[in-house]
Amino acid sequence: MPVSATTPELQPLRARLAAFSRWALVEDRPAATAPAREAFLGKFDTYPDPGSARKAYFTRLSLQSAMARAAKARGTAQREAATDSPVLAAMTEASCDSPAVS
Repeated sequence: MPVSATTPELQPLRARLAAFSRWALVEDRPAATAPAREAFLGKFDTYPDPGSARKAYFTRLSLQSAMARAAKARGTAQREAATDSPVLAAMTEASCDSPAVS
């Protein structure tokens, strides 16, 4: 059955089933995800200081998570972007293939 034919309520259940089925066939999960992990972490190597770029990225992720939790606690869907640095902004965009360092 195509995904478009399912109801929105069933899509998370189908996705969970697909994930469990996929991982049931894999003996070494770290080895299976190593190429994706290496590709993601390799994007930080394009910056002059990869360690600081990585720390900035994950700190920004933490900030966004805290802000989302606070917004949820307030009962609003408000999300504020913390784009105070070109490196932080570039690293959280979907296409961060090239550095955005000024």
